[in-house]
Amino acid sequence: MDKQIIFRVICRCTKNDIIDTCRKWNFLPEVTLQQINLKKPKIRIAEDVYESCQEEDVDIQAAGDLDLIYSQIHSESRKWSVCELRGQDKVHFISSPNAFRKLIVSKMKLYFDDVHVNVNMFGGALWSRVHIVDMKHPTVYKPNDVIYMVHYPKTQFVVISRIKAKDEDNFIEALLPVFKTDEVHSLQLVGSHVPSLVELALNKHSQGSFGKYRSIEERENPLTRKSNRKRKASSEPVKDFDKRLRGENEEEKKQRMELLDHTFGSADQPTLEKLEYKMDVKFRGTKCVPMMANKDRPFRCRIKFEGPSVLEGVRNLGKAGLASLPLPSHLAKVNSLAKNFFVIRDKSAMNKNQT
Repeated sequence: MDKQIIFRVICRCTKNDIIDTCRKWNFLPEVTLQQINLKKPKIRIAEDVYESCQEEDVDIQAAGDLDLIYSQIHSESRKWSVCELRGQDKVHFISSPNAFRKLIVSKMKLYFDDVHVNVNMFGGALWSRVHIVDMKHPTVYKPNDVIYMVHYPKTQFVVISRIKAKDEDNFIEALLPVFKTDEVHSLQLVGSHVPSLVELALNKHSQGSFGKYRSIEERENPLTRKSNRKRKASSEPVKDFDKRLRGENEEEKKQRMELLDHTFGSADQPTLEKLEYKMDVKFRGTKCVPMMANKDRPFRCRIKFEGPSVLEGVRNLGKAGLASLPLPSHLAKVNSLAKNFFVIRDKSAMNKNQT
């Protein structure tokens, strides 16, 4: 199975990244890495790499380390979900990858017949790879049997990749003693950018006008993104305008920017690729569709906002005057709510459900 894992990782890398990825793996000698011929087809390169690995007595544990490193470098190719560790023992925390790995292995083996676990420290977080072997085909490597997990020590959040439905309950149950917590609760916060997801979960109460306090924390907090998050000035050359000229809506633009800064803060927004809303409300467009006026049933639909950075896009719509301000709370308070899936109902319907 180690051969299947190594072949898959090498073939997924671009040719320019193969040597750097193997170097971060720190398994093959530098002399061997320099001898890799990148002019060959990738399948041939993978064969050469595996042959060199055999000389170093590679096993499935070492191959798993390579796969974990690849997943860290290309973490944005996966979908991640944020879970909150509710009722966690705040005194209990582990920052040693070896100790964390042993703990995960001991708890997972109570629920699964064969498990391989890899853990390392990357970007201040414990990254884990849990391979639950399919006992129907124990010699066949299936990428869907692997679960990746990211946890920052001393926090009550863990970010988890996709879990197979048949393994989900047992996997979550095994995590309870690992983190000494009562519940692993999904926050309905999903995305591809792990640092942004963690930032949204950790800084739920630092949106908008509280952003100035967060900017002080970001200088020392290792959990915040390392990139310069200060909003960049326009790269367009400054033109010399006649000082007597004045834009007729300058005051409106200023008010919009003040309102947007109060709502979102002045820094770039965390990266979320999707906002999804499930609507269960009364239809309000009866002027356009009169036949819906007498319908008592709720109007149900789903609305999705998708893009490279939806929060930044919403902010830019407000800045350009293409969105009415102030924004509705389900758009304006995404940062504080730390979720990107919402169910919106009429208040009357909510009251009926409560009674």
